[in-house]
Amino acid sequence: MTAKLSLGLVFHQHQPVGNFDFVFEELLEKSYEPLLACLERHPSVRVGLHYSGSLIDWLAIFHPEYLDRVATLVKSGQVEIVGGAYYEPILPSIIEEDRIGQLAKMRDELAGRFGVAPTGAWLAERVWEPQIPSCLEEGGYRWTLVDDVHFGATGIPSNDLRGWYLTESEGHAIGVFGSSTQLRYSIPWKPVPEVIESFRARAAAEPGSLIVMGDDGEKFGGWPTTYELCWEQGWVDSFFEALEREASWLHTVHLGEWRQAHEAEGLVYLPTMSYMEMGEWALPPDAQHDLERARTLLKQGSAAEIEWLLRGAHWRNFLVRYPEANLLQKRAMELSRQAREHHHSEALDHVWQAECNCPYWHGVFGGVYLENIRHANFGHLAKADAALFAGPQPPEVRDWDFDGHDEAGLRSDGHFALIAPHHGGEILQWDLRHVGWNMTHVVALRPEAYHAALEDSLKPGGGIHNIHGETRIKDPRVLTYPLHYDRGMRVAAQDTVLPPGATREDYLQHRGTQSAAADEWSADGQLATLSIDAAGLPYQKRITVGDALKVTYAGAKDARLFSEWNLSFPQAPTFEQSPGRLLMTAGDVTLEATHNAEDAWFDEVFSISNTEAGLELAPQGWCIVFAGELGPNRLSLNISWETVPRR
Repeated sequence: MTAKLSLGLVFHQHQPVGNFDFVFEELLEKSYEPLLACLERHPSVRVGLHYSGSLIDWLAIFHPEYLDRVATLVKSGQVEIVGGAYYEPILPSIIEEDRIGQLAKMRDELAGRFGVAPTGAWLAERVWEPQIPSCLEEGGYRWTLVDDVHFGATGIPSNDLRGWYLTESEGHAIGVFGSSTQLRYSIPWKPVPEVIESFRARAAAEPGSLIVMGDDGEKFGGWPTTYELCWEQGWVDSFFEALEREASWLHTVHLGEWRQAHEAEGLVYLPTMSYMEMGEWALPPDAQHDLERARTLLKQGSAAEIEWLLRGAHWRNFLVRYPEANLLQKRAMELSRQAREHHHSEALDHVWQAECNCPYWHGVFGGVYLENIRHANFGHLAKADAALFAGPQPPEVRDWDFDGHDEAGLRSDGHFALIAPHHGGEILQWDLRHVGWNMTHVVALRPEAYHAALEDSLKPGGGIHNIHGETRIKDPRVLTYPLHYDRGMRVAAQDTVLPPGATREDYLQHRGTQSAAADEWSADGQLATLSIDAAGLPYQKRITVGDALKVTYAGAKDARLFSEWNLSFPQAPTFEQSPGRLLMTAGDVTLEATHNAEDAWFDEVFSISNTEAGLELAPQGWCIVFAGELGPNRLSLNISWETVPRR
């Protein structure tokens, strides 16, 4: 008689806040709909399904019949609906009140929609920190799912995971399951008979145990080549048929029921980490290569079985690697607290949407490099800020980004500007408050580990390979695009001050090298005044917000100043330029810059970033530069921005 084994499958479906409707539609057609239909064809295969709140909201508007079909499977007992935090935030990155609030919002939504409250919570990107149990329990959940590598880091290898473990934080207990990395790499890539044989071997070695796999539903049709594999070639149907055929010894189970029916395997305290790849991506590029070299040395030394002991960084390191994401996260935390102080539920929901995890990090998927996703998150913070602080406000001076220096936030009816005196009065954040746009979320051009593949390709005999082997090329332009990295962030009112008569070429050579701290500065009402010395070329900078955002430069010595503005729009803008005037139109909004610069130009900014389909040139925004001469006998350089009615 074959030993018995239980299999817990959880499929996680998510699309980020602000993603394009056509992406939702494509994933519905290629992944969500085929998977649901396959479950309907195989009613004895029991699984857990998780849908993020942003995906549920979209389905409720455009495809409510899909959610009705999910409800039918939940009612029949085939599907266990799995909850989580509503807008799919990285739980450790948001404040405790938001964790509990988003978890409870999802629990209430699912209970109302499907008639049953979830007992389990999907953990976004399986990012775990030791305080997580308390918010999960207070949010109404009894279990969650991480990777087996989390357990491995405590000395419990994957093969020893037979069921669920108990963990706690401050006396708040939660059950935790470990998802098999081996299964995640096998399904749906390996032949179905091979997967079933691995289950048979596991049943023989650990009879009566549970093996778990939780993974993205999008990989079943939405990832490159998987639609053909999963649906045209029928891998998933074949897999479900095999599960039905082997049901005498191989049982598909719901994790909530397993937790209820079986005692915990023991107490465990998991370390701060995520799945294996996330720890690698969170490292700086050189450290990523070092980690891969360490893996190679272990394998060459016949020690591959202890590779699981290697770990990268933890998720929060992305906030160091990408200061743009750090600004987003720090501003969201503070606006959340302010929304609670003002009892402003609309503003709080905007903050929650801005906490959606996708633009906070980067790995195989676009993440922080996806301009439309960043625009959505930053835009929701702009809307929250406008709802909480209508009209002109006193300056808000504090360390906004936790870099050890104070910044000044200026607010008027139309604009919000966050000014960094220690970086030459750069404008780190600029909101168009009446339309809910944030203009300054262009991501700087910085090294990524996979760029090494492009550098190697330029060498004699070089090929396109990365640290894991073959690198796919989605956009051939990446092979010729220059890899010139920025020296800092790309924000607004970034100054490069050079001797009189300096050219555009001089500016390009020196940009980003003169971010001098203000010698003196003050903020009063809607005005910030800064005195700056750029390598012996002193000048004064005045920034005001009102109906327009205005920046004025005056120099005590002769110099040529280049004022750089890196701006991002919700869609590709059109430009109309004339002397002293630049119009940029995106959608229903036209932004006008009036100036007295002697020279002005603009260029689109791209990154070379990785996606699931390969390397591409990803648009990040536009770099607009105004250049003019300063000096004691010259007029000041003036730049003014405001929205104007579209013609």
